[in-house]
Amino acid sequence: MSKETKFGYGFLLVGTGVPYLIEKAVGLSYAILISVAFVIIGSALLLAGHRHKDNPPPRKLWSWLAIAACLSTLVILSWLGILRTLPKSEPQLSSSAQPTSQEVKKEIPPVTPAPTPIAPKRQQDHPKSSPPFAVQIETVILNAHPKQASLFWVIYKNEGVRTASPARIALYMRFTNLQEHVAMISKYAVKWGKIQLIKISGPPTEMFYSYDGNLHHACWINNEDILDKKLMGLNLEPRLPVQGLALFDYPAELMPESVSESDFKIDFTVTITDVEGVAFTSGPIKTEPDHANESVQSRILEFNRGSRDLSNFKIVDFRVPRGFIESPF
Repeated sequence: MSKETKFGYGFLLVGTGVPYLIEKAVGLSYAILISVAFVIIGSALLLAGHRHKDNPPPRKLWSWLAIAACLSTLVILSWLGILRTLPKSEPQLSSSAQPTSQEVKKEIPPVTPAPTPIAPKRQQDHPKSSPPFAVQIETVILNAHPKQASLFWVIYKNEGVRTASPARIALYMRFTNLQEHVAMISKYAVKWGKIQLIKISGPPTEMFYSYDGNLHHACWINNEDILDKKLMGLNLEPRLPVQGLALFDYPAELMPESVSESDFKIDFTVTITDVEGVAFTSGPIKTEPDHANESVQSRILEFNRGSRDLSNFKIVDFRVPRGFIESPF
């Protein structure tokens, strides 16, 4: 490689890298000025080298004019590039031209932010306007003399002992799911006036009916007629009811000596709790005697399972403390 070639490549590579170094060293604005100066000087040298002769003849007037035109064009283009690159300064208003605070208030009216909606929290007690369940009590059967023989019984095993407990209150109830989704009921409770009744017809028990109180021939009530057994694992569909018989007893300290027809005028309230722990309490439920036998759904009890002799069962009130309860058979 000849000396001139080495010099040529050296100038080329150095000239390629120098602009980047100049920009990083002095900034964009000064780099542009330096580049313009280098362009002008380099152009003059290129033009001079191109027209260089060992024995130059005297220049004519038109040659000087051409060189001046080229240099002027380079200077003008460089200056325009500098003006377009330099940041523009925004004109500042004088103190007399600046608007006062009162004028600003007049020109820009205050903006009132729109209220932020707050999502309502889920309540445990549903509003009365949209109850999740509808509760109906179709039939109420009360023992006229609660301390005497009972019409309904539940039987079960209590610590291995076959036991029969009297049910002094029988309610034929209907629950309807008013929600838009399925619901599963985990428990329910009934109050009669101010008395919290004791529910005794749990799933482990079997239900019997004896019209004369004689346990030697008690009728075995079908599971399809017992409310608790129908609710076991039931996903109650929207707008569909579930109905059946539920048996209750009085608390020991509140059991009356006798019950009259006026006691039927006392309202019932029912509290239903679903598997999510959300509780709903119905309004007062009034019961009226059906003297004209108008009810269609209130007496659906069948005894297809026959009768059993329960006379050898130990008779104990269900409210007595007891151990683990299991099926009697």
